[in-house]
Amino acid sequence: MLLAVAATAIVPRMSRSIGQRGLVEAAYRLERTARTVHELAISRRQECAVDLDLDAKAYGVAMASGKGEVTAVRASWLKQERLPEGVRFGRVQFTDGREMTGGTQRIWFHSDGTSSGAIIQLVTQDGQYLVAINPHNGRVTAGPGEEEIKTTEQVDLGD
Repeated sequence: MLLAVAATAIVPRMSRSIGQRGLVEAAYRLERTARTVHELAISRRQECAVDLDLDAKAYGVAMASGKGEVTAVRASWLKQERLPEGVRFGRVQFTDGREMTGGTQRIWFHSDGTSSGAIIQLVTQDGQYLVAINPHNGRVTAGPGEEEIKTTEQVDLGD
């Protein structure tokens, strides 16, 4: 009897913990991918993007060619990823004020280090995690709330 009571208290906490761990892992994988794309755009001097498929719960990387074509990047170290079971995209908020909750969205990283910028929300039934891409410097951060992802802006102090 005591074992049954203990199990009813422990099992829900374990499942919540596993779900939270999957959420955090998914956020940090997306963060690492976006950082890699940022570095790739700068090093190749070529526009690159993270393509989010909000409905399919997946994301990938694309590069722009000089002819204006955009092609998906297929490399072992930079491939399309799916979010883990139970994790989904919430909303994607762009710097121009648009908020999207479905469809395919593209976040650009430019060769000068800037980006189109966005805040990407990943959610589970137990919580959320945010991945922020700064439009001014392309810096990518992740955290459970707005406070953790705020980045300090660089200030030009002149010569």
